[in-house]
Amino acid sequence: MIPLASIVLAVIGLLILVYVRWIKKDKWTRLTAIGAILFIQLFLFAGIQSIKDVKKTNRTKENIKRFVLNDSITIRLNNKLLDTIDSESLIEALYKIHDGPQNRSSPAAEKTDLKLCLPQNTITLIMRKDSELPNEFWIFDKEYEIGRINIGDTIINGS
Repeated sequence: MIPLASIVLAVIGLLILVYVRWIKKDKWTRLTAIGAILFIQLFLFAGIQSIKDVKKTNRTKENIKRFVLNDSITIRLNNKLLDTIDSESLIEALYKIHDGPQNRSSPAAEKTDLKLCLPQNTITLIMRKDSELPNEFWIFDKEYEIGRINIGDTIINGS
């Protein structure tokens, strides 16, 4: 997320550019350069933030994949322990977590809490069913969409 200060600086930079170009009618001054720098910093910061977000999402995906490979993992959906068959299906789906296609669907409002538990650590995620594809679920951590998984609806509704 872009900080408010960066947005405010960009607006100030844009106002400086408007003032210099259309009110003062100068073409290039130091004030123009300052306005341009203040305005451009927003796009640079947004690009850097975007790269950080992608890296965090990829790191979380890799952590999930490493987590599900552990033999001592237990899975809880809405604090209910899954049986072995459902756990294995969900583990397989989580290992194959992928970025969703850019379609017009969206996650449904109803959330399912997903906890991947090991004796020494727990990953807490949120699952939300896709609005159009019945077997697709969106996976989120606290801040970001991590990816999507394809799994039977019975595992989620049965728990």
